[in-house]
Amino acid sequence: MIKLGIIPSSTISKNHITAIFNSIRDKRNIEPHIIYINQQSISTLDFEPKLECDIYLIQESNYINFNFIPPESIKIGLPHGLDIPLEKTIKTYGGGFDFDYILSAVEQIKQPTKTYYNDFPLQLRSHQHNSIVEIPFGQPKLDAFIDTVEANQDKKKAIIYHLSYLEIEQDWVASLIKPTLFSLLKSFPEHDIIFRPHHLDRESKLLNDIVTEAREYVNFIYSIADSYIEDYSRGEVMVCHRAYSQHLFGYATGNMSIICKPDDLTETLSINPAQFSDSSIENLTSEIKKIIGKNQPFSRQKIIENCRSEGIHNPGESIKYLVNHLEHIIQNRPPLEWTSYSLNTEKEPLIPFLCLNILSARTANMAFQALCAKFPNWPLGYLLAADSYSRAVSLHDYYYKICLDIFYKLITSDYNLDYDIQAAIDIWWQDKGKSVLAYVLKESAKTTTELPESIRWLSSSFTPAPKKPTNQPTKEKLFNIKKLIFSKPEKPIIMYGSGVTCKQYLTHAPKAIKSSILGISDSNPSKFEQNIEGIKISSFESLRKKEMNQDVIITSHAYVEEIYHQLKGDSALNIYAIAPDDISVLLVNLTLKYGQILNGE
Repeated sequence: MIKLGIIPSSTISKNHITAIFNSIRDKRNIEPHIIYINQQSISTLDFEPKLECDIYLIQESNYINFNFIPPESIKIGLPHGLDIPLEKTIKTYGGGFDFDYILSAVEQIKQPTKTYYNDFPLQLRSHQHNSIVEIPFGQPKLDAFIDTVEANQDKKKAIIYHLSYLEIEQDWVASLIKPTLFSLLKSFPEHDIIFRPHHLDRESKLLNDIVTEAREYVNFIYSIADSYIEDYSRGEVMVCHRAYSQHLFGYATGNMSIICKPDDLTETLSINPAQFSDSSIENLTSEIKKIIGKNQPFSRQKIIENCRSEGIHNPGESIKYLVNHLEHIIQNRPPLEWTSYSLNTEKEPLIPFLCLNILSARTANMAFQALCAKFPNWPLGYLLAADSYSRAVSLHDYYYKICLDIFYKLITSDYNLDYDIQAAIDIWWQDKGKSVLAYVLKESAKTTTELPESIRWLSSSFTPAPKKPTNQPTKEKLFNIKKLIFSKPEKPIIMYGSGVTCKQYLTHAPKAIKSSILGISDSNPSKFEQNIEGIKISSFESLRKKEMNQDVIITSHAYVEEIYHQLKGDSALNIYAIAPDDISVLLVNLTLKYGQILNGE
């Protein structure tokens, strides 16, 4: 009997997990268990399963590290949507630190087997095996959706009005919600109008006022179930405002979706014409009628064939495929059609890795969550993690709450903090934490949701006494990655990367730096021969031939690790990264000073 633990990463993901559990519970030789993480707060976890399982099936997360699962158990990662590529599950969601296997929903572009070899240090991983294996699985939620559409063919038809999280919707969406909804309610009285906001917006005062008014219509249905499948299965068309690349509604029903936009918006939307069309709000009613008039009767065979043609694995039978291969997983004998990516088996110093991750300025950097999980007694790790969530460029309210929760754990834990770490905590709070808290408090005033205890405490009880570091912080922003020191280049320079970071740096670069630049390199040949600030873009190879002794400045935060690993084998090169701000410089210097303990464990 195989014991299978199924772990949702959040309350809202449980519908996806439940679909798997219900499909597996009656299978022979499998004993499934849904195991909920007891979350005292967003990032403080208490995991005490009553039994140890052979395999854990885990919903990916951008804030939970799964180091707490017994190391002898196999961990299988589950992406939360069809549009999540394998690379994002591995890197952005930190699956490379935890997952032995990843269940892929759609066909992926095959990468070299060592694509992720240097990305996940051995000291921070919790795999059973030193590899990540992609399983061509499919998606149980889609399978359940197809089954439900088939079962509900005779039920009253509906028009779906689907909203994404308002923070990632376009600015004009908020003003369009009410006219769109009431146009649907009035124009299609013979249809149920199913209105479903994102779950994180359910306490929005704007939406609650609209819902209260809409309840006067007998054909209004407010969809708040954990899963939208039952409601959406009756949909003849779905209306939304976001230009999705794909959506389960189209795959499961075979019906179209309309992206509704303002009448005066002339921007051409990039959409998948197989699933989406677009319309101004003025023409919305007529466009919906056209689509409904063209809808074909549901055919399970055609739905399955279309899913296969779109590269979806095992449509309608993803669980069957997984069950049939559990023994392969238990015995670590992946079939030939599965893709295996190898990981480094040698311990390497963590300090360069951490410095590169600080300098990458990556939002929600799961490397720091893995660091906190593996080295819970190293307080600086929590400051690194909090800082990464403070760097959100979207979903600010979501990420900022996680940031403050991690920071709360740091300052309320019983650490004996060195003076310089305490000073850094105070500096970070003044520079970033206060504005993060102010944003969260401002947004919370727009909802009826109670804030977590950690944020209430920070807003009412935290009053740090500002301290100055014992050493004067350096003003230098260029970091020599090989020598682990902030310093200026002394040789002719190649700038590697021609994006925004390069342009910003050259705008403010000292004259001495500019005069030493041989050229800008980029991996994209289409950019060759273009100029930035009068400096030509060329291939790295052509620039490397100009001088034997050169320095490279990596002018890309997002790809600093990848570029460094490409170049580090060239012993003649000094390779520099650019610190994005003063806080990054401070955190790198603290990591250099206090990080030696990590290499000793």
